[in-house]
Amino acid sequence: MLAAPFEFMLLVWRNLRRHLLRSLLTVLGVGIALFAFCMIRTIVGGWYAGVEATAKNRMVVRNAVSIIFYLPLAYREAIARTPGVAKVGYGNWFGGIYVDKKNMVAQFAVDDNYLDLCPEYILAPEAKEAWLASRKGILAGEEFAKEFGIKTGDVLQLQGTIFPGLWEFEVKGIFKGRDAITDTRLLFFHWDYLNERNKAEI
Repeated sequence: MLAAPFEFMLLVWRNLRRHLLRSLLTVLGVGIALFAFCMIRTIVGGWYAGVEATAKNRMVVRNAVSIIFYLPLAYREAIARTPGVAKVGYGNWFGGIYVDKKNMVAQFAVDDNYLDLCPEYILAPEAKEAWLASRKGILAGEEFAKEFGIKTGDVLQLQGTIFPGLWEFEVKGIFKGRDAITDTRLLFFHWDYLNERNKAEI
């Protein structure tokens, strides 16, 4: 019973050794195919992870060119009048640098309604109240806070790129993700503060 499998494996081994280059190229080809498959699945999974983590009843509208370009605020009223729309919020990509250029972290200047439209971010009610009451308040995501040792009450500075200058904030709360795939390497601060300072510097 054991002779047949043994003879078969011996035959396979002999054939593999007959043309070492062919055998190596075959193994290499299979390895590349497996690597490519894993990479594609990872990219596709990452692409859809954000969509799966967000609310199914939320629609995002942005400039057709890029998220760094604005939409007129007048659009807010037009969108609010659209049948089926219950609430409207808005946000602006900030694009600042935290400590070093390599620290890529998403930062958004948002209105007071923004977090109500994002149930995937969990924030304590008292932290939200403190943030709403502070013009220079900022909310840090849990992942960002852990990475850089940020805690409530800390002063956080961002070096503006799109909006030049040094921007200083006080951390009023740290929000968590509702799901494991929710991205919390984020910062949220008040759009009104961004708008007022820009107007003052014009």
